[in-house]
Amino acid sequence: MKRSLALLAAFVIASVHQTLSGETLGDWTYSVTDNQATITGYLGDDTEVVIPAELDGMAVVKVGDEAFKDNTSVTSITIPDSVTSIGDFAFFSCTSLTNVTIGNSVTSIGHSAFYNCGFLSITIPDSVTSIGEDAFDGCTSLTTVTLPVRFRDSYQFIGFSSDQALLYFGSAGDWTYTVTDNQATITGYSGAGGAVEIPAELDGVAVVNVKNRCFDNNTSVTSITIPDSVTSIGEEAFFQATSLTSITVDADNLNYSSVDGVLFNKLQTLLIQYPEGGSDTYTIPNSVTSIGVQAFRSCYNLTSITIPNSVTSIGHGAFHDCTSLTSVTIPDSVTSIGSDAFSKCYDLTSVTIGNSVTSIGAYAFYSCFNLTSVTLPATLFMEENYSSYSLSADQVRVEKTAIDTFVVTAETAARTAGQTDVTSDPATYSLFTAADVTGAETAARTLGQQDVVNAPSSFDLYTASDLVVPKFLNLSNRAYVGIGDEILIGSMIILDKPMRILVRVAGPSLANGADPVPNPLLDPTVQLVRLSDGPTIKTNDNWEDDLEQKTLIESTGIPPSDSRESAMVTTVDPGTYSFVVRGVGDTTGFAGLDIYEFDE
Repeated sequence: MKRSLALLAAFVIASVHQTLSGETLGDWTYSVTDNQATITGYLGDDTEVVIPAELDGMAVVKVGDEAFKDNTSVTSITIPDSVTSIGDFAFFSCTSLTNVTIGNSVTSIGHSAFYNCGFLSITIPDSVTSIGEDAFDGCTSLTTVTLPVRFRDSYQFIGFSSDQALLYFGSAGDWTYTVTDNQATITGYSGAGGAVEIPAELDGVAVVNVKNRCFDNNTSVTSITIPDSVTSIGEEAFFQATSLTSITVDADNLNYSSVDGVLFNKLQTLLIQYPEGGSDTYTIPNSVTSIGVQAFRSCYNLTSITIPNSVTSIGHGAFHDCTSLTSVTIPDSVTSIGSDAFSKCYDLTSVTIGNSVTSIGAYAFYSCFNLTSVTLPATLFMEENYSSYSLSADQVRVEKTAIDTFVVTAETAARTAGQTDVTSDPATYSLFTAADVTGAETAARTLGQQDVVNAPSSFDLYTASDLVVPKFLNLSNRAYVGIGDEILIGSMIILDKPMRILVRVAGPSLANGADPVPNPLLDPTVQLVRLSDGPTIKTNDNWEDDLEQKTLIESTGIPPSDSRESAMVTTVDPGTYSFVVRGVGDTTGFAGLDIYEFDE
């Protein structure tokens, strides 16, 4: 009697968990359990494969054991959010597989699931709680790994090595963060707001960085306290934190300080961030020599700013979008004003710029619709570069005394220089009467004509079409960049007149597109050298870091597609130049060098 009951129970269990195998639909073979499908094989010949979320009306919940094993044709796999598990050896030895997208519902990845695959980077979503042994072993091309922080202590078990760039992400309380080299970076805040203290550590890891736009569009945070552990704060870390009225820094912090709720560097020579919800008037302390990049950006309440004579530079976008600011006086101590410095100050009606300013960045007064008077130094007024600042001639003013002083100074300097030229080397200057000059000119022209008639072959005489100077349009090169002298060098010669050029170096983006390049250089840098005298004219690592250059590069319409790549816009005089491409930190791989003529 007991045996019969056991057999009956076994029959009931078997019927509840009925499994069907060997099903085929299109390019897919699959099995079915409890009306859910498991992919068991792929019959197609596409190289970019998207696993379906359902087959014959049933949700696909698993990529089965060995489903793609030894497939050397597939280059890209997208796993949908319906899938919750990836089986053992599922993509074993898919050597051409360079791109994998894992859905946000996957919770487990099986033993050797991606063993010996060819991708360069992988991101494992936070939903994954279990990864089998050697899941990513043998992936020799893999350089960048992003995975949940829960796998920090088991990265070797699942097949990663310390040679790969391991980036962990996680969350603790109200904070999201990443961990690299045992240092944490705050990436976001989701708490209730009010007075917020950034933690000195998360899950036992010291917090050293606050990422750019960490508090983006947060309307609830009113004050922020920064611990002594933080050594780096992104330029727009507090962007659009519209209710923020105070930023306080721990007194033991070695890099930053605060005064009256405003963020400074430790020595208080650089004003880094004025809180967007701060008061409507502010006087910058006399210790400040530089107003930082976007330091007052989107401070909509600000109506009045006092800049002391200690300030020598105003950074890119420093007062961008300060819509209530009505007038600004820039003291004589300031020598440079960055691009977009006062753009979108809609209520701004007048600006007085001190006589020491020698450069103003592009679009400095863009969309200042109510600006009627801008008093410029005489030197900038004479250059007439108003349009590059987004100003018209009707808006620009210069004091008469400044013009008079400028003219007198320029005239005196020029005359003195001319007198010195003659008196220091009088033998090189021939002085004649008008008759002497006329006679000498006539005789010289006659002799010159006779020279050509007597020996025309000694003179390079060409037709008009022969005299057209070739115009440099584009230079492209691609090569492997190694360590030491194994670098990529491009050269060019500029003839006739100065040329504006755009230089781009592609690395990470070479892995994308219809014809991806294996082993691209992931972090290229470029150096421009003039060969005649050997100086380095310009260098660049990550093209987006210099915001003024970034604006110029984007205006060409062909900026790099990856922020790690290099680019620069510069003007070069006639001569011979080389462009030297290397990898940051002795990284290696293929890089592409492109040089274009660029007309502003």
